[in-house]
Amino acid sequence: MKTHIDKKNNFDFLRLFFASLVIVSHSFPLSGIAPHDPTYFWSDGQMNLGTLSVGAFFSISGFLIIGSLNRAHSILDYLWKRIIRLYPGLIVVLAITLILVVIINSNVIENKSFWTYFPNSLLLYSNQYTIDGIFENNPYKNIINGSLWTLCYEFTCYIFLSFLIIFRKNIVLQELIILLTFITTLIMYNTVNNFFFMNLSSKELFRFSSYFLAGSYLYYYKSLLKNLNLFIVSIIIIITSVFLGFFDWVFPLITYVILFIGLKSTEIINSIGVKIGDLSYGVYIYGFLVQQTLMYYFKLDVFSLISISLAISFIFGFLSWKFVEKPALRFKNIFVNSLRVSVRK
Repeated sequence: MKTHIDKKNNFDFLRLFFASLVIVSHSFPLSGIAPHDPTYFWSDGQMNLGTLSVGAFFSISGFLIIGSLNRAHSILDYLWKRIIRLYPGLIVVLAITLILVVIINSNVIENKSFWTYFPNSLLLYSNQYTIDGIFENNPYKNIINGSLWTLCYEFTCYIFLSFLIIFRKNIVLQELIILLTFITTLIMYNTVNNFFFMNLSSKELFRFSSYFLAGSYLYYYKSLLKNLNLFIVSIIIIITSVFLGFFDWVFPLITYVILFIGLKSTEIINSIGVKIGDLSYGVYIYGFLVQQTLMYYFKLDVFSLISISLAISFIFGFLSWKFVEKPALRFKNIFVNSLRVSVRK
């Protein structure tokens, strides 16, 4: 089984593209023009640009991270690499958020919610969305950073995969566990009433994990991701399902479409990560905060909000990558290096 992935691919571009679409999707409710983006109404509530884009993130993440798991030297090495990719950017955006809210309303430091915002958001599973006295008059009231809620679902997927490290010498069994779990999550998404566990919505967990597990499973069958006929059939089924109302049963096919495009190497966009860096995470975690701040000060229309917030979020994404995320990655092999030192001794 060949598991090599060509370094020249479209994944960096796709992640940045979908991070941008999340900002576009948020612009409609944040500007007060509509509770959802137009895709939601066109699909009769079956999807919207935001959830589709986040689903694309999970698809790519599942595909790439199962490979990282099987290359990891230990479960600690694997989890540390996930933490070092997630937390440095998160810590900085939370710190900047606290500075921003004090600028907006200096009296906010008297509120308990100001002091609990950072630790609650850092814990992921007790995410705090509001600070008293902030954004109360915005069209989308109170919510400070509505993008951070997905991070706990992503980290949950990371934790699930970590248990599969014990089967990495038995790839067939590993594939089978992923496949059966994927089927289970898809069925439960469509049949089980929503419930909450550790502040996780079961509906969202089953949906996002379906994307993630589909990506993980397809990692073992990359040859299928070069099949143009399957690509076309997948698109036809997806479009048909939206019109006939069964999209919720076939949405993981989007994973196939995304990975098919991602594994291509398209000139110009295949080197975007090398030229400007991996901005997608920074764009994603700053976008909502930037938009709410713009609405607080300027009350923009939806199209102005889209264009200005995208430009500013790209700047923050670049700064986050260059000065926070990329420097942090120098420590990603700290446990591997420690192991090597121990062996030498």
